[in-house]
Amino acid sequence: MWRAYFYEKSWVGRWVYKPPATALWMGVLGGIAYTHVQSGELQPWALSLIGLGFALFLGVKISMMRRGKVVSFGADIINGSPWYIAVSYVTGYGLMIAGFILSFA
Repeated sequence: MWRAYFYEKSWVGRWVYKPPATALWMGVLGGIAYTHVQSGELQPWALSLIGLGFALFLGVKISMMRRGKVVSFGADIINGSPWYIAVSYVTGYGLMIAGFILSFA
């Protein structure tokens, strides 16, 4: 119970924990992608999956900004939104991850 409160409701969870955790994951994935692009072959079909997933993800982010939430993270979007927004968010992330993994083939 206290963990849910810490991560979602407290200012420490929202402004101290979430941004560095997100930056860490984005840095790790960005570093892997940069290394892969520099040394590997790019697969156009895998990049199209990443682009489609990013388009879904970006659509959800823009929709959340229009609702007045400038800063939103995955748990905020999935728990407090209609089902179609949550499905688009999860599908976008899934396509980006699948495209990233398949680009190594």
